[in-house]
Amino acid sequence: MTNYALSRRTSDTTSSRTVAMAATFDLTPLELPVTYLCRKLNVADHVVLANYGQAVEEVLNPTSTLATNKSGANVVLLRTADICRTSPRETVQQLAAFLAQRLESIAATHSAPWIFGVAPSLCLSTRDARQFDRRLSDMLTEILGIYKLPLHNLAHRYRINQVFDPFLDDVANVPFTEEYFAGIAAAITRQLSALTCAPYKVLALDCDDTLWGGNCSDTIDRELDVSGGHEFLQRFATEQLRAGRLLCLVSHNVEQDVWRALERRHMPLCKDDFVTWRIGWESKTDALRSLAEELNLGLDSFVFVDNDRLQCELVREELPSVTVVELSSHPDTWPDILEHVWKFDVTDITDDDRHRPERYRAELVRRRQAARASDLDAFLSDLRLEIDWVPLDDTHLDRAAQLTLRTNQFTMTARRYTPHQLRVLLQDPNCSGWAVAARDRLGDYGFVGLAIGMLRGTSFVVDTFLLSCRVLGRRIETRMIDQLRSAAAADGASYVRLDLVPTSRNEPARRFLADLGPIVVDPDGVLHCDLAVTPDGTRLTLPHAVADQ
Repeated sequence: MTNYALSRRTSDTTSSRTVAMAATFDLTPLELPVTYLCRKLNVADHVVLANYGQAVEEVLNPTSTLATNKSGANVVLLRTADICRTSPRETVQQLAAFLAQRLESIAATHSAPWIFGVAPSLCLSTRDARQFDRRLSDMLTEILGIYKLPLHNLAHRYRINQVFDPFLDDVANVPFTEEYFAGIAAAITRQLSALTCAPYKVLALDCDDTLWGGNCSDTIDRELDVSGGHEFLQRFATEQLRAGRLLCLVSHNVEQDVWRALERRHMPLCKDDFVTWRIGWESKTDALRSLAEELNLGLDSFVFVDNDRLQCELVREELPSVTVVELSSHPDTWPDILEHVWKFDVTDITDDDRHRPERYRAELVRRRQAARASDLDAFLSDLRLEIDWVPLDDTHLDRAAQLTLRTNQFTMTARRYTPHQLRVLLQDPNCSGWAVAARDRLGDYGFVGLAIGMLRGTSFVVDTFLLSCRVLGRRIETRMIDQLRSAAAADGASYVRLDLVPTSRNEPARRFLADLGPIVVDPDGVLHCDLAVTPDGTRLTLPHAVADQ
């Protein structure tokens, strides 16, 4: 089955991912830095440049280099001065509308994301140029599958003193300095990374001299410093919380002193913002391991922030999968440090993101109750778990795409998708998809599972089958298999075909597949399992291990 995702499968099997680029100016200085960064960060394999100055033509021509690139991403860079120079004045505004209309048409059927950037012009003084710039940007933000490349503050972000090269612009239409082209390359790669790489889930923060200045145990009678970089960090953490990240504390302190500090009125953060914590005198590496075990998350989903160089080095050495953000001894530099951590980039925020912290708190309560229960079946029965099997449509695409990026343990193929790629995939009349939601007496889990498959002859071939680690062990996965069998039978299939691409993290999915039935391993190491369905869609008798799991 075709893998529409930009990122390759998480295994030894690779697929070519091409970044095709076009611009209204000479792109040659971009080719080397974009190629280097994409390969270094594993977001693409190849970079292809369209013919010189053919940005508009690449969008309009259905057989162009970009229009035929469906295995990676397409980048279009427009410089308003170029368009205003080559187009009659009365057609400039019409061109903006026409480009947006054409891109919307492409996005409806094109699986690869399009990244669109409006580059600065040395002379942007005419009203037509400013209106074109603004109108096109506004139109593109409304189109699913089109992603705007933020170039407006690029020079400030990378401290580039000289943006333009008037001489090369005049003789060769190479408008920018080498440093600014490198900045554009970084912006392109950063956007690709945000679209294709799994986002982090946990922000683990130190307290003294990090969230605030001073030692909270030594400043009971006087105020802690929550100005400058300290205030910025706390407000930054609040924004990450709103984007669905889990906040935790990892601090060498007396716990009651930390809570007393957070009760002070000038603190942007409060105790309720943290889902769990490790405050005490254990090593911070042990604290992070303990948090990962409690939250049932991999350490590679953690970002640890501290200003203590020794603690940061210890975490880097003992827990290399944790992303460590070491703050300097000068808090006024912290905004710049945090700005350049790509892991913190936030794309679309879903309803599930907003409710994720409270749902993890409820899950911690469930696990404590399960640990005290003497009988697992009785505990699960007492939860009164309810499952919704919902056809996948546009209202669920953002969350479904997030699940493909976030789920690492219980995922069969580890394919990654953007919302737009899922929409294009589901346009195939033989393709069906479902989102799985769950709730129990302790609360709503939200959408926690995803299943997508294609009817291929007598088989219903599963493209994606995944479940959030928060709900593993609740037998939801078995009920999802039953639903797939029923759906396959309704489509006239005789078998459900499950493929598993082994990764370093999906051992739970591998064990589940092994319990379902006989496994065949192909030369690439991919595991295959065919499950028969009865004509009425009822399940055949599954192995005892699955039924009692």
